[in-house]
Amino acid sequence: PIGLEGLTAKDLIIPRLSIVQPTSKIEGATAGKLRLNVTGEEFESLTVVFLRLQKGRVAFPPGGNADEPICRSRDGITPDRNVQQRQSPICATCHWSLWSEDRPPKCSETYGFLGVTTDDLLPFFIEFKGMGIAPVRQFLSAITLKRHAAPALYNVAIRLSAKVVID
Repeated sequence: PIGLEGLTAKDLIIPRLSIVQPTSKIEGATAGKLRLNVTGEEFESLTVVFLRLQKGRVAFPPGGNADEPICRSRDGITPDRNVQQRQSPICATCHWSLWSEDRPPKCSETYGFLGVTTDDLLPFFIEFKGMGIAPVRQFLSAITLKRHAAPALYNVAIRLSAKVVID
């Protein structure tokens, strides 16, 4: 655009798309909506194409700020270099990633996607964890089992939406 000639890719941020939870502390955010962090726009649903999947792990402090993980692995294999409390050099053997009797791991699996919206090709990142993992696995299983129809992740356009469930 005119006036932004000196702008490079390093100056831009790829927006994060999130599903606003009923417990969200984001002022003005609506539970059950999809929300872009950069603009604050909210959507009932979006048609998107995922370009890349990245499995990982993340641990948050008990009752702490969900925006600041204390440990994170973007590849699910080794913790990121800049984490606050690295517990192990390898995620698979980390005591935070293992079940303890009937208690779930302190460190949760994540499925992160780089995607674009189909209407305006806006790029975004979205990460699923907790209760969001099961629907992601169903989606991935469905497209993997029908690979003859869609041999690549980016050949599948999906309608992304959320449903508020309060227990």
